[in-house]
Amino acid sequence: IYGIHYPGEKYDPEMSEGNLYMVGIIPNDAEKLPEGFEVYNYPGGIHAVFEYKGAIEKIGDTYQYIYGEWLTSSDYKTEGSLVFEKYDERFKHGSEESITEIWLPIIKP
Repeated sequence: IYGIHYPGEKYDPEMSEGNLYMVGIIPNDAEKLPEGFEVYNYPGGIHAVFEYKGAIEKIGDTYQYIYGEWLTSSDYKTEGSLVFEKYDERFKHGSEESITEIWLPIIKP
């Protein structure tokens, strides 16, 4: 399962506000999705991947580290405003042992 943060209609890049969030899977056949489902084509590219360990309710601390410390001290910049989270078999809702991957698109200026 994937969670994608993407810019909404009211996205403000200066304030990093207005992102939307979509949860989904990679379908076997995007042409045959049930009514009401949407396809979001993620553009791909180079990513920095972070593993967050802990209850999902505290994942914001990892985002603060990524944007507040790692990104400002690295040689990289974000590529757009997309970010996705990957929830695989290591994800255990509510568990402090749960693992979630955060994929941040990056470029080297």
